[in-house]
Amino acid sequence: MTIASTRPLLWASFAFGTLAGVSAIPSGSGWAADPATVAYAPANPSGMSNQNTALDSVAQARMALKHRQARDALEQIERAERALLNIRQIHQDSRIDDALQRLAMARAALNANDMATVDQQLAAVSEGLATTFASATATGTAPSPTIGDAIYDASGQEIGPV
Repeated sequence: MTIASTRPLLWASFAFGTLAGVSAIPSGSGWAADPATVAYAPANPSGMSNQNTALDSVAQARMALKHRQARDALEQIERAERALLNIRQIHQDSRIDDALQRLAMARAALNANDMATVDQQLAAVSEGLATTFASATATGTAPSPTIGDAIYDASGQEIGPV
């Protein structure tokens, strides 16, 4: 078997892909979701990172708002907008556009010192994103592999970890 000789090549490919911002994932069952069954699925692992960043930023903006830290809330709103813009480059979705519009309204309300409107908009963004991103893990699909997950070849033999 040639597994031992392909490991360095696999690691070199992964290392180069990581440095270049691109990662190659072998095709096969369980590696990619069927686009017809998933409303939103990130094209790469960084898409999942952008999802987490967007959700986390909205939550932190709401927390900063509760502690009357308008500047911190504004920074978190802008962070969420950047993450959603990155997601939108990968996958066009009207729900992402809606979240971006609500974040813009929240920013405008924050600049106008209307904290109630800011909280309402952030709550709507949080709920909308949670629903949008939940559809990425539709029934019958597997999540993208992460560092440490085992990689298998076409015959089911383990090649090694990601």
